[in-house]
Order: sequence, then C-alpha cells, then structure tokens
Amino acid sequence: MRQRFQTYNFPKANYLSNKHRIRLPVFAIHGNHDDPVGLQMLSSLDQLNVNSYVNHFGKVMDIERIKVSPVLFSKGSGSQTVKIALFGIGHIKDERLNMAFENNSISWERPIDP
Repeated sequence: MRQRFQTYNFPKANYLSNKHRIRLPVFAIHGNHDDPVGLQMLSSLDQLNVNSYVNHFGKVMDIERIKVSPVLFSKGSGSQTVKIALFGIGHIKDERLNMAFENNSISWERPIDP
C-alpha cells in the first residue's frame, strides 16, 4: 500500500507521477510559521506541493487522534536492499503535543514490507 499524503488534491509523491521528471524528490514538513489554516487546512507547503516542487507530508488533520504514518523508501535488491521509514509530524504547539502524548492519542503505524 502506498502512502497517501494529506494534501489538497495531490495524494501521492511527485516522483511517482508520469508527468514529471523528478531526480531528487524533496519531502517537507510544515513548521510553526506555515501552519495549515482554514476549512481545508492549507499551508504554504501545499502551494509548493500542488506545483510538484516538494512532497508535503506529516500533516495533522485531527488534533484529537494523531496518526503518524511512515514514508517508505527502498534501494537495491536482494541482500543489498536498504530500507528507510521516514516518520514526521508537522508543527503542533508544545502544550497540545504534550497533552496528546499524555492522553495516548498519538498512534504510530508500523512500516508494512511489500
């Protein structure tokens, strides 16, 4: 199963698209100066994501139940395969994040080996 990004209209990574030739994909998490706002929870990184400049991941849509899913990468084959699971949570105020850890409302998904 491929990672679905919580971005507006673009649920997959830009380097997986047939329309773009991406040599070095960039993955970004929003910080405290570009928090998602509004009804659709948009941030400035969503604008860069829509234009296929970066891959915006780690977006928290529900502050009461935070689900952290890894972005999986693999390189090589056989015994030389290197696998990386990249986890990320976009900026959440310290008080809210601390409360989420205390209430056990953060769940970490384990990487699924294809």
